[in-house]
Amino acid sequence: MQDRILKEGLTIWIDMDGKSAKQMGVRYPMGSQNPVGRKKPDYSENADNQSGSIVNSLAHANTIELIGFINEEVRHFPSENADNFRGSVKFDKEGILYYKLVMPFAKLPLRNSKKSNGAMTFALGIEYGLVSTGNKSGNHMSPPPPAISRSARSRGGNSPASRSNSYQPAKKPVLNWIKGIKLATSK
Repeated sequence: MQDRILKEGLTIWIDMDGKSAKQMGVRYPMGSQNPVGRKKPDYSENADNQSGSIVNSLAHANTIELIGFINEEVRHFPSENADNFRGSVKFDKEGILYYKLVMPFAKLPLRNSKKSNGAMTFALGIEYGLVSTGNKSGNHMSPPPPAISRSARSRGGNSPASRSNSYQPAKKPVLNWIKGIKLATSK
């Protein structure tokens, strides 16, 4: 799980409508397979190759991406911020990955309930293992299925060249929702 988070990223989805919708979220870390500025992920990396991959993936955990925040102009920024979204990932001496993400209260689109009893409840979705490609609007889609040429199909698609240059399907993304979250109105 730790390796997938560092390689494929982790997204915290924020749902204010109770529909478990993935329309607004914070992606951190982006994942070493999803660096900023690259048009499509590098699927040729062998997932079983562990030599330096975790260290390399941890080094890439330095960018936060906002998805669907319409009032934010900047979509990608460094994870070390004092006055904005910020995060950190690190290993302890036992090899356990510690994750921290700070979301400023003022940046969240909280709504007051009609009954005047404070803010409405909301849900957070935690998703990892989704390698995605982005467009300029910050919307993300799963990668397209691999295109297998006719010649690769006739060879069975098992040549070393076809394996290294084609999409290597990862495990299915994992998404868990925490529903009914309500922020405290007093200390």
